[in-house]
Amino acid sequence: MNLPNQKWTKIIGHARGSVDFLKDQDVIRTVPNILQTNTSVASALRKHLLSLITLIFVNMLNVYKMYSELISSSIAEHVLCITFEVQCL
Repeated sequence: MNLPNQKWTKIIGHARGSVDFLKDQDVIRTVPNILQTNTSVASALRKHLLSLITLIFVNMLNVYKMYSELISSSIAEHVLCITFEVQCL
């Protein structure tokens, strides 16, 4: 569990410095893998689930929020571009 959680900590550290870090394709692939690994381990350990999830829960919510904001802003930019193109035609 150390390796995935070390990667998680590194990702969170970089994301706090710049949310754009979460746009990196390697990060986009890594985040779900880390969450799946933690979910699998937590399911197997049941008793120790709380301590494992507690380590990443708040950060996980922040990452979801950051991705949500990135997706919303990307959609807004594309809608604006599409709207502008339609009006120009």
